[in-house]
Order: sequence, then C-alpha cells, then structure tokens
Amino acid sequence: MNEGIIKNFNSVISPNDTLYLLGDISFSNGAKAAEMLSRINGHKHLVIGNHDSKIVKSVEFLNELSSWSYYKEMKVGKHNVVMMHYPIYSWNRKSYGSIHLFGHLHGTPVDLGFGRYKDVGVDTNEMMPYNLQELVEDLGSIPINIERNHHGREEA
Repeated sequence: MNEGIIKNFNSVISPNDTLYLLGDISFSNGAKAAEMLSRINGHKHLVIGNHDSKIVKSVEFLNELSSWSYYKEMKVGKHNVVMMHYPIYSWNRKSYGSIHLFGHLHGTPVDLGFGRYKDVGVDTNEMMPYNLQELVEDLGSIPINIERNHHGREEA
C-alpha cells in the first residue's frame, strides 16, 4: 500500500509543488514515516491527525516537513480555505462560502449542515491526492445558502 501511495503521489506531484497532508500519515515509527515521506515529491505541510501523535515527536520526521500545525487557513484565489484533520460543524467564514477540507473520516459520510466541505483523504480518491485548485473550483461553485450564523443573524 505504501509503495502504491508514493507512486500515485509522485505521478502528479512535482518536486516544487506544495502538498497538504491532512493527518493520519503513518502508524509506523518516526524514522520509517520520515523515510517514506522523503520519497514523496513536493513541499509537505502536515495538519496533524489523531494517529500522528508518535511520529510528530520524531525530529527526523519533522525535518521532512516544510511546516506542521493542527489547523491551517489560507486563501486560494478568492476563496478562504480551512484545513483541519477533523470535520467541524462551524468553521471560519462558513456562511460566507469558506471551504472546509478534512481527512479524518476515511470516506464515511457526514452532514455538516449547509456549506462547502469535503473529506479529502486519499482513501476517498482511489489513493490519489486531490488537486487543491480543482477542489476549490468545484466546491466554490456550490451556492451559498442564507443561514443564521452562530450569532443568530442571517448571512449570505
């Protein structure tokens, strides 16, 4: 499986690309996880998952990453994108069309109410990484429903 994932990733990711990993990278030790990660192309940014607690204690593993965090928020074009390992019901700027990407569920369906969200674990995409730009374009085309925000006011 690991060799297949490495091959799949490297077939679409070049050494200068940016790769966001949304957690649960490996059940192995830090040295083994570092060795596997070193063979994947791209500048790797980890959003830590619940099964990463051991490997993130490994300096060898952390040295393979460009960054790591428990939460990542960024702009992709005109869209705000929120990345977290876990799906969350309310994310920053959700009612304004912000996009939420997560990986924890391994394809198990979830209802986060209205909004633009997607489980982007490799096990939901034939063990291939998703293209962030394509995800943002697809999810960004979903209409924004007017809902009450967490302050009780209507937003669009």
